[in-house]
Amino acid sequence: MAAVVLVAAAALLLLRSAVDTSPSGLGRSTVDDPGPTASLPPRRTPPYDRLPGRTPIPAPAQTGDGVSGPLPAIGGPDKRAAGAAVELVLGRYCLAPAGYTFTLDPDHDGNRADYHHVDVLVFRLDSSGSGPALRLILDWAGRSYRWIGFLNLLDGC
Repeated sequence: MAAVVLVAAAALLLLRSAVDTSPSGLGRSTVDDPGPTASLPPRRTPPYDRLPGRTPIPAPAQTGDGVSGPLPAIGGPDKRAAGAAVELVLGRYCLAPAGYTFTLDPDHDGNRADYHHVDVLVFRLDSSGSGPALRLILDWAGRSYRWIGFLNLLDGC
């Protein structure tokens, strides 16, 4: 009787390994099974500035909790160039930059705005009243802006 049980168990194991669809031919363990999320595509992370319609910018340098980098010459220093500079940074780090808006706060030289140094607050359009999503600083470097941000920007926005 014990021999019959042993042969039946061996036959069951052989049958199970024959119908397994895993690439190795070994039975799958439910402990190692990552579940239904394994079929999801991997999350895309920045940089996004290589996507069609975006302008690539140089990779940033890291200093402490901050990141910074140069931007291409786009005119300026003025309001239009500062806005274009922010859009370049958002184009690199935000998968959907159209979902954000920003405010420009330039230094003031007497009675007029001085766009050589600009503080920028970036807000999500779908989260009104929740505070800024990002903070950037633009500094004029003679021919173009240099941007400064924080490490969390590297995870995307």
